[in-house]
Amino acid sequence: AAVPLSSLMICLMIIFLQASGRPIRFNTVAIGLLSITAVCFVTEVRSAWVRSFGVVALWITGARTVQKQCKNMVTKSPRLLVGFLVILSAVFTLRVALEPLAGWDTPFRWDWLARCMLQHESLHFYPPQTAADFQIYSYPDGLPPLVAGVYWWLYASIGAAYPPITAVAVAGQFLSLLGLVYGGGQIIAGQRYGWVAAAVAASCPLLINGLAIGQETGFTAIAVTGQLVCSLAATKSTDGGRQAFGGGLFAALGCLARDYGPVLGVAGFAVLLTRKHRFRNLALFSLAAAPGLSWYVRNWWLTGNPVFSNPTPLDLPSNPVLAALLDHFQQSLALRHRPATDFVNLLGWLISDAGLVIVLGLLAMVYYGRRLIVTWPAVLTVIALWAWSRSEAAAAARSPR
Repeated sequence: AAVPLSSLMICLMIIFLQASGRPIRFNTVAIGLLSITAVCFVTEVRSAWVRSFGVVALWITGARTVQKQCKNMVTKSPRLLVGFLVILSAVFTLRVALEPLAGWDTPFRWDWLARCMLQHESLHFYPPQTAADFQIYSYPDGLPPLVAGVYWWLYASIGAAYPPITAVAVAGQFLSLLGLVYGGGQIIAGQRYGWVAAAVAASCPLLINGLAIGQETGFTAIAVTGQLVCSLAATKSTDGGRQAFGGGLFAALGCLARDYGPVLGVAGFAVLLTRKHRFRNLALFSLAAAPGLSWYVRNWWLTGNPVFSNPTPLDLPSNPVLAALLDHFQQSLALRHRPATDFVNLLGWLISDAGLVIVLGLLAMVYYGRRLIVTWPAVLTVIALWAWSRSEAAAAARSPR
């Protein structure tokens, strides 16, 4: 969880610095990260103080458990599956380093925002509203700056925009996601099946492509998976408070990954809603997830629309040019306006790119029905959101992602 939670902290510090009118600089953010690390370290060392630190203690509760699990993973792991994962991870890292930012719109959106932050040490121009803003950042975006913030952090660490270094973040997301999948499989069926689950996920072309393009897909996948794993862990704990708080952190990550991110919080919320100590755990989950809404509060304060520049059903302020473009793309490309053959093609892409994961996932849901029944609301919600997005999204007819 180090990569996603560190990314979350970087993004939150960027938002705080911008809101307080301070320049966004590497040294400033580094001091913030080191301060958080120091607090966690002191809390861990001074174990007698753990209770007095309250919420801070919840941030470090997984440290010892992770240490023990890593030791068990090394000593009791199936060598064939581990070898496969090591080779695939190395190839993936090499691929994203040799061809970084491979998404067609990644360079002029996420990467360009990172470059603008590096140059101007600010986000005063984002989301762009005036002609002066568009001279700096020309696309009518308003996405949370999680991905761009991580790229800025890497660029700022070497003092220049060097795209191959973004492989550190993308490969880190890939490994983090596999680790979470392993953890979920271990909770459900034991350590060996955790490795099988990780190997199946790593062999999914849809997942690999979604991460390799260098956009938000890796973080949204981590957000949903992390919430489910933490929530499943909470169901096996005596009170589940610590795991619920961890799930909330992953929900905050999803909020800051994309403008539809707050909806992803249903993944963990739905599971905790059905378990014991639900009110306490939901409160802890919500407390940890709340910072993820900071970007939307900022946008609402500046523009009157939390998801600016996007149009909304409430007719909040938006960018009329973007609204016209989205409407045009939707009328031309969304599946509900396309012939039935496009829907068949999409299903074909989905089966070829993620068929094994889907089939094995459904079989696991049936076989471990009682253990996984608490995850059904979250799974069905995510499936419904995907189906709705395919009928509405501009790229729906061209990709199952």
